[in-house]
Amino acid sequence: MGFKGLIFTDALNMKAVSSCYKPGIVDKLALLSGNDVLLYCEDVHKAVDEIHLAVQNCEITQEEIDERTKKVLMVKYWNGLNNYQPIDTTNLYSRLNSPDALLLQREMYNQTVTLLSNKDSLIPFHTKDTLRIASVVIGDKKDNSFQKQLKMYGNIDCFAEDKDAPLSVLNALFSFLSNYDYIILSLHGTTMKAAQNFGIPSGVSRFVDSVLMTYKTVFVDFGNSYTLSQFKNLSKAQAVILSYEDFSLTHQITAQTIFGGIESSGKLPVNVLPEFSRYQGLDSRPPIRFEYSIPEAAGMSSSKLTVIDSIVNSAIANGAMPGCQVLVARKGKVVYNKAFGTKTYNSKDTVTTSDLFDIASITKIAGTVLATMKLYDQKKISLNSPLSKYYSKLKSTNKKTLLVKEVLAHQAGLVSWIPFYKQTMKDSVYIDGIYSKIKDEKYSIRVADSLFMNKNYTDSILKWIYTSPVSATGKYVYSDLGPILMKLTTEKLTNQPFDQYLNNNFYKPLGLTRFGFNPINNFPVSMIVPTENDTVFRNQLIKGYVHDPAAAMMGGVSGNSDFFGTANDLAVIMQMLLNKGSYGGISYLNPATVDLFTKQQFVHNNNRRGLLFDKPEPDTTKISPCSKEASLSTFGHQGFTGTCAWADPENELIYIFLSNRVNPDAKNDKLVKLNVRTNIQSAIYQAITK
Repeated sequence: MGFKGLIFTDALNMKAVSSCYKPGIVDKLALLSGNDVLLYCEDVHKAVDEIHLAVQNCEITQEEIDERTKKVLMVKYWNGLNNYQPIDTTNLYSRLNSPDALLLQREMYNQTVTLLSNKDSLIPFHTKDTLRIASVVIGDKKDNSFQKQLKMYGNIDCFAEDKDAPLSVLNALFSFLSNYDYIILSLHGTTMKAAQNFGIPSGVSRFVDSVLMTYKTVFVDFGNSYTLSQFKNLSKAQAVILSYEDFSLTHQITAQTIFGGIESSGKLPVNVLPEFSRYQGLDSRPPIRFEYSIPEAAGMSSSKLTVIDSIVNSAIANGAMPGCQVLVARKGKVVYNKAFGTKTYNSKDTVTTSDLFDIASITKIAGTVLATMKLYDQKKISLNSPLSKYYSKLKSTNKKTLLVKEVLAHQAGLVSWIPFYKQTMKDSVYIDGIYSKIKDEKYSIRVADSLFMNKNYTDSILKWIYTSPVSATGKYVYSDLGPILMKLTTEKLTNQPFDQYLNNNFYKPLGLTRFGFNPINNFPVSMIVPTENDTVFRNQLIKGYVHDPAAAMMGGVSGNSDFFGTANDLAVIMQMLLNKGSYGGISYLNPATVDLFTKQQFVHNNNRRGLLFDKPEPDTTKISPCSKEASLSTFGHQGFTGTCAWADPENELIYIFLSNRVNPDAKNDKLVKLNVRTNIQSAIYQAITK
């Protein structure tokens, strides 16, 4: 073949050759065949003797031996082994696993996962909120990396059984699966040994076949191609996915393939079954949801993003906040999602990425404005009409003529806020008849732990809003009253509770499992990060209840500040907006509506705002809520509890920061003074490489 380089054998102890030739003989023949380096000799001394004898018998010349030896020595010389220096093992793992190497690894595995069948184009899943989905892992632990990644996309119930689980256990699980619409059944822990059925017990094969025959199932095989031969009913599956290898990265990529974070394009390398032949493999549809990857996959630098870690750790050390979550997404890929610190300063309970934070005023864009945009799309509300047209209780007030557009842009003349709670207290003591420590029919509005407000007092709150003063319109004054009125308007126009409307139209279809109102009703208190130790109004550490007093007095469902969530779920909302109203293959809002609401409305009024959305300050002489690198098309909001959410369409960038800087005291302003949120945002932009 004319090859002049160095030639290596495969392992010479393999039965393909070792069963035909004795040790030593096989080595000599390998050398005579043209190999230069002989691997895995079973008996080196015999090999040397046989090669020496071959030279004596003129089967090979000494000159040929010398030439082979010279080639080996030249390669050693080219590699500097004539001046040998031991390898420096400092940071060896990170040097071997460079970002470029990890990116290449991901790109290869992204193109390897093979979708062998896909009835009715089920994969990727589109609608999830109406589906009950169970993940069943066979041969690995519960909540392994596959199931953890699945749960990033929605509410998935997870089960796991050992491969040697008793038949009674498998039968009980089989019966219980009847409660679900779809089963994601994954096989783990297989082997390469065909003689031992690839490590798949007959009980597992029967269980898998029974599930495939009975339920709508997505079957995922993390073994080699031939393991598929152990099952008879693969043709009954709704979808079959072959992932070839069983470790964290293939788990993550496969889960993302199922829910549309990654497009499938792999092909089967061998013939396995009549229905699964070589080169078979379906291309799934283009990505419809977040991909979870590394910064280099989105044109960013991993090393530069580590600056975020330094900024956050310094802020925590300086007492700016007990803990936080930070998320960065670019080009539809989540490339940084970390949690830092503890939930309170005196706690060892560390923050995780699945903990819920009070997102405060981000509620305005993650809730109130979504409902308003939906109503606008449905032509149920006009921006240039008086708000009183849709919320008639304003017609007899000084707010009768306020335009919807000016209310949303914070220039309708509304007062900034009203401390409602002060009206319920005298000399720091609750006025009789307003609160009770026990919930009953009369005292039904829970404002904190063991503190319930008289339900009739809501009328007083609304009255104070209706009768509050109004100044001249056209001047930017940030106000909580506008979003509160928009919440009431939404309920009037939809004839639904505000939280129910948002859940049905946005949060459930988006697959947001850790996002919404009154988390104390739906999550363990251990998952909710505490905010302020309220010594003025509620006299307790606020944990699981909204920090904002006004929202609390409205039962934890308001339009100004009452949501709890994770950085990941909030990022999904921002990505939907960045996609101009679409996510997961579903259109939620008209693209033109998103463009309209997220752009600056009153350029000549010194008002940087969109419609409830905050924007970068275009006047460089003024303080901006964003870093100087953010484009003017950026939109988002900040929250009083120490939060922010920004989306930059020009750079396809999302930045989420959630903290509880108000713990234990809302007077702590170090987060602002240290410029933590903006410094992190600058570091994100500086990490963009292309």
